[in-house]
Amino acid sequence: NQTEDFVNNSVFVLAEYRLEQPKSKSQKNLSIGLGLVMDGKILKGPEFSAGEFRSILWEPGTTGQFLSKEDNLTYQKNDSNPMESVFSELAMHIAFLINILNLQCVFIGGIEERYIENLKKVIKDRILVQWPYSEKKNFLIRSASFKSLAVAYGAAALCVDNLFYLPKLDNFTKINYSILDYIFNTESQEKL
Repeated sequence: NQTEDFVNNSVFVLAEYRLEQPKSKSQKNLSIGLGLVMDGKILKGPEFSAGEFRSILWEPGTTGQFLSKEDNLTYQKNDSNPMESVFSELAMHIAFLINILNLQCVFIGGIEERYIENLKKVIKDRILVQWPYSEKKNFLIRSASFKSLAVAYGAAALCVDNLFYLPKLDNFTKINYSILDYIFNTESQEKL
């Protein structure tokens, strides 16, 4: 299965169309978070903040994570300014990651399927535009199976992962406690 092989080097795009936080009466905007998998391992970063997203085009005073207009989630080939779409702006970032890190798969979840289909096309087109070589770039773009429940499934998976965490014996430190360690070890509770 090609998808299974490609998952080892992939990016998960969690896209949610929601109210700007913490403003209760704000207009909706597209909120993006990324999950990166490299060589079969989730990239967390030294401060566990890998995947936090803000467009490189973003400027102070801009609301949301993009420079583009937040309310335009569609993209048409005949748009006079294709950057009007946050999807176009996001696609440039995803294409950059795919090409520079040699990722092979993009999973998209969190928003309605009609938007996912649109975003898949925009990302595919942008990857091909930004690919610097004449030979074909091998990649897949897939809808995430959990759709709008992606965050809930991710949180549950993290909880289960922490519950059954086994430390690497060659690099074990007392700083890395799992939930079970925390529950059954009063020493770890005292450190927190």
